[in-house]
Amino acid sequence: MKIRVRLLSLSAIALTGLLAFSSCGNKDDEPAPNFAAPVLTVAGDASATLKPGATVEVNLNINAEGGLRSIIVNRNGGFLEEIDLADPMATTYQYTGDAVPDSAIEGEEITYEFIGVNTRNTQSAPAGFMVSVAVYDLVNFNSVVGDVYEVAIPTDGNVAQGSAVTFSSGRSYYVSSSLNFEDGSSLTIEEGVTLYLNADADAPVFVEIQPAASLSIQGTAAAPVVMTSSRLITGDTPEPGDWETFELEGTAGSSISYLRIEYANEGFRVDDCDDSNKIEYVSVFRTAGEGMYITGGNVGAKYLASIETGDSNFRLGDDYTGNLQFLIAYNAGGGGEAFYLRENSNVTIANVTVVGPGATTNMPPDEFENAGIRFRSTTGGKVYNAVVTGMPDWGVRAQEAVPTDINGPVVLAYSHVYDNASRDDDDAVIFFTEASFMNSEEPIEGITVGSVAPNAVVASEFDPASLGGFYSPAAFKGAVQDAGNDWTAGWVRNPDGSMR
Repeated sequence: MKIRVRLLSLSAIALTGLLAFSSCGNKDDEPAPNFAAPVLTVAGDASATLKPGATVEVNLNINAEGGLRSIIVNRNGGFLEEIDLADPMATTYQYTGDAVPDSAIEGEEITYEFIGVNTRNTQSAPAGFMVSVAVYDLVNFNSVVGDVYEVAIPTDGNVAQGSAVTFSSGRSYYVSSSLNFEDGSSLTIEEGVTLYLNADADAPVFVEIQPAASLSIQGTAAAPVVMTSSRLITGDTPEPGDWETFELEGTAGSSISYLRIEYANEGFRVDDCDDSNKIEYVSVFRTAGEGMYITGGNVGAKYLASIETGDSNFRLGDDYTGNLQFLIAYNAGGGGEAFYLRENSNVTIANVTVVGPGATTNMPPDEFENAGIRFRSTTGGKVYNAVVTGMPDWGVRAQEAVPTDINGPVVLAYSHVYDNASRDDDDAVIFFTEASFMNSEEPIEGITVGSVAPNAVVASEFDPASLGGFYSPAAFKGAVQDAGNDWTAGWVRNPDGSMR
C-alpha cells in the first residue's frame, strides 16, 4: 500500500509539471489586444441630390486599428445590409449598393448610416449621409442665380387628376409654359421656393388652380415663395407682363401664406372662391395690369400688399362679398385706382394704407385716373381705419351707390385722407361732412410718399374685431401698426425694388 501511494504522488507531480510546461509554451492563450473603436467618416459632402433610379455612391474613410471586418448600412433608421470587407486593412471604401427608389418624390429625403465593425466586433459611431430627391433636370442654360430645375410640363399643360406636384424647400424651378391643375390634382410649394416663369413663351405663362384641385403654399417671412420672371435667371432685366397670372378658380380649402408675385401681367387672380380658403401674406410687385383681382365668392384674406402696379392695386368686383384686413397699396409711378370696388360687390375692408407717387405728380395723358379708394359697386362696400395719401387725383371717389351715413351701404369711416391732389369727388364729399363717418384730413407722421409705416401707433376709436370673428383686433389707423410692428419687413418689395 505504501508503494502505491508513492507512485500516485509521483504521477501527480509529473502531470502538474507537464501542464505547467504546456501553459508556459502556448502563446495563443495570451490576452487579446484592446483595439480602439474604429472611426468611419464620409469623404467630401455628406449629402447628394439625386433623381429616382440613380445609384447612391458614398466614399468613406476608414481608421480601424487591427482592421475592419464589415460595414453595417442603415437606411431611414432601419437595417439595410452588412458588407464584409475583402481587405480588412483598407483605409477607404466606396459604397454603391443602393439606388433611389423610382417612386421617390420631389424633395424626399433618404438618410443613410454607415457603421464600421472591427475584427473584435467593436462598432464605430455612425457616419451619416443624406440623399435629397430631385425629379427634375437642371436647366441647361447659363444661370446667375444658382441651380434651377426645369419643371416637366404635360403636353397640354394640364396636370391631371391624381397627379401631385411638389416644389421642394429652398429650390428654384423654371416653368417653361402654362400649368393648369385640374380637379383632383395637387400643388404643394414649400418655403423658400422660387418659380421662374418663362418670359419668352409663345403664349403668356400662367398657373391656374381649378375648383377641386388642392393647393398649399407655405412660405415664411424669412423664406417666402416667389413667382417671378425667368429673365432673372440669366441676369436680364425683368419687365411687368413677362408672364400672365397666378389664379385660383373656385378653389376650396386652399392655403397660401407668404407668397410674392413679381413682373406678371395680372398678378394674383381669385375667382369664385369661398371662405374655406386661407389666404394671408401675399404681395404683388410691378404688374402690367391689376395687382390683385378678386371676383365672386366670399373668400377672406389678410396681409396683402400690392406694390407698383400698372392698373388698380386691388380690383374687387362682380358679386364678391368677402372680408379683407391689413391691405397696402403703394405706387411710386402710374396705375389706376388703388382700391376699386366695382359691379355688385359688397366687401368689408379694415386697416388700409394707400400711398401714391405724390399729389403734384404729372401723369401721362393715357394713364388711368389715380384715385385712392373708388366706390363704384351698386350694392356698396365698407372701409374702416384707412389712410390715403399722395394720390395725383382724388383721395376718394363715390359713384353708383351714394354714401349717406355710417349705417348706410357705402362707408368710409375712422380714416385719414390727406395730401392728395383732390380730397374727393362730388359724391364722396359726405364722407367728410357727415359726422358719423369720423374721418379726418389730419396727416399721420410717417405715412407719406415713400413710406407706409407710421412713426408711432395712431389709435382709432374703432376696432374691426367688432365686425366679426374674421377680423383681428386692430384699433389703429392704416395697415401697419408702427415701424416696430411692420408685417411687410423682409419679404415685401418697395417700388424701387429694394426689400422692406
